[in-house]
Amino acid sequence: TMTWEEIDEKLEFIAGSVEIGIGADSGSAHLSVLKKDLDEGLRIFADILMHPVFAQGKVDLAKKQMIEAIRRENDSPSHVAGREFRRLLYQDHPYGRKATIGSVSKITREDLIEFHKKYYHPNNVMLGISGDFSKKEIIDKIKLVFKDWKKKKVDFPDVPPVKNDLNRSVNYIYKDVKQSVIRLGHMGIDFRNPDHYAVILMNYTLGGGSFRSRMMKDIRNNRGLAYSVWSYFQLGMRDIGVFASGADTKLQSTITVIKRIKDLIREMREQPVKDEELKNAKEYIINSFVFKFTSTARVVNRFVTLEYYGLPTNYLETYLDNIRKVTKEDILRVAQKHLRPDQTVILVVGNEEKFEASLNEFGRVNEIKLKSYNN
Repeated sequence: TMTWEEIDEKLEFIAGSVEIGIGADSGSAHLSVLKKDLDEGLRIFADILMHPVFAQGKVDLAKKQMIEAIRRENDSPSHVAGREFRRLLYQDHPYGRKATIGSVSKITREDLIEFHKKYYHPNNVMLGISGDFSKKEIIDKIKLVFKDWKKKKVDFPDVPPVKNDLNRSVNYIYKDVKQSVIRLGHMGIDFRNPDHYAVILMNYTLGGGSFRSRMMKDIRNNRGLAYSVWSYFQLGMRDIGVFASGADTKLQSTITVIKRIKDLIREMREQPVKDEELKNAKEYIINSFVFKFTSTARVVNRFVTLEYYGLPTNYLETYLDNIRKVTKEDILRVAQKHLRPDQTVILVVGNEEKFEASLNEFGRVNEIKLKSYNN
């Protein structure tokens, strides 16, 4: 019921903020306001959630910004590698889809209004609150500002499960650059898998622990082949995530670096980690845990996330104990179970004419032609 200029002016006057976002699995809305301005802040918050205008000028600006970002994507080798690697892993699943200039151009203001009408209803919302208030008072205030928000049956589209049966492949994208960008990995696990505590520590030791990781010590420090080399195990929330590793290296050491990454992954599967490695990994994970809760807002966000994805309500309370319980034998077991060095998807962005050897060493090469994503 207000223009965006009026909303900005009111929020600036009370030093408040309202932020709206949407991702692959969910949308979110955040209100932050001083206690004395809670009533005004809640009125603005509810007004935005229930009565979005989607002003045509703002829609046009958002589309232009997104189209320009798509237009420039191919300028960055790292962005190209990340985008195409995700498409290779998720294949035809929605997680692997990519917005194009054509698809964004077709979106209208009416599409946004219809999307809001379809999904934004109180029975499709979780609300988390933190701050200085009494429970009864805050609930009464929330009921008041949202009293006209009507429930409605929401029909969600069917989303197929992520396939976990990837075939090994070697993929190449030509780009005239001074360094090759390497990505190597496969599908992973989700947070519901009880192995994920050991996987977190295993990945820290392998490539997630920055200068303490095996990849960094071997490929960067000892061999000087890459400035940055890493691995991560993305623990999926709604479905399984991915295991990925990568490096940027000079063209003439591309094949060597891929071999070393694969060798280091195999070594994780063949023998237990050292006592010092396990100690370092646990210390880092345990000591960094507190930084996830530096504000009450971050605490409530964590609990809302757990609730949304159906994780146990005591997950955070038991997290550190579950990390402490992990043994060297656990890490070896999960490495053997969840690391698959001979079933990896390999992607290299660079100029193969300058590689020290052929990518064919790892299998038949599939060349991916860069598209402009106009359609």
